[in-house]
Amino acid sequence: MKTTISIQFTLSIPQLEYLADGSYKINRMAMFLHLCKCAALKDMPSRLPGNKGTVRIGQVEKSIKQLASEWTCDAKTAAKVINSMNKLGILTTASNHITSVHTIHPVAAWIVDNVRIRNPYFSPSYNPASLTYGTFASTSCAEMFTSHNEENNAGIDTDMYKRISKRSTSATVQGIPVPSILGIEQYSVVTDETSATANNPDTVASSTSGQAGQVVSNAHNSSPALCPDKAMSAPAETLPVSGRSDIREDNLTT
Repeated sequence: MKTTISIQFTLSIPQLEYLADGSYKINRMAMFLHLCKCAALKDMPSRLPGNKGTVRIGQVEKSIKQLASEWTCDAKTAAKVINSMNKLGILTTASNHITSVHTIHPVAAWIVDNVRIRNPYFSPSYNPASLTYGTFASTSCAEMFTSHNEENNAGIDTDMYKRISKRSTSATVQGIPVPSILGIEQYSVVTDETSATANNPDTVASSTSGQAGQVVSNAHNSSPALCPDKAMSAPAETLPVSGRSDIREDNLTT
């Protein structure tokens, strides 16, 4: 009989971006998957001599040297990946003089032959109790993507990526992109920059005052009767901006 295995997990955008980043030819997603496959599916005592601890569901008992060997990389790289996963909330690592225990948080459950083994350490980036279900129209940002912007939507093309990468705030970039996570991020960049400029008149005023100040300063040098130039303030810095009937839930215990 073939065993079917599924993993339910939830990753935030920053966590996904880190795991998907292939810098230095390191497959971080494969490292994360390896940890998910090595996680205990029932509570059991440690198998290492001298370690009296218990490895619980959702935990992996492996030292950095072990992980480096299994990931085919050096120990320094493995330690760096583990530290970054800890900072992003993917793992919580507890180490002693014998080994390290890594607790996995994004995995909600492992499903083995239609038996759902819940991860007691599951910690998503949202509050499950506050979730409501609906369509995109019920989201808080739906007002930015209304139907009267269809004409603008038709004008969105690949050039928008270039314009946004240059941080341009011209009127030609004010089109509303297609409602998607990428579209929301793109529109946020444009609207944040536009609002920052609109709410920061000192940026425009300072340049005007600078020109006027230069004229007054030059005139002051030739005519002592003119008023001296007022001190100009520097422009304010713009901030950069479950329910299937064929699945039963069960926790395996010793």
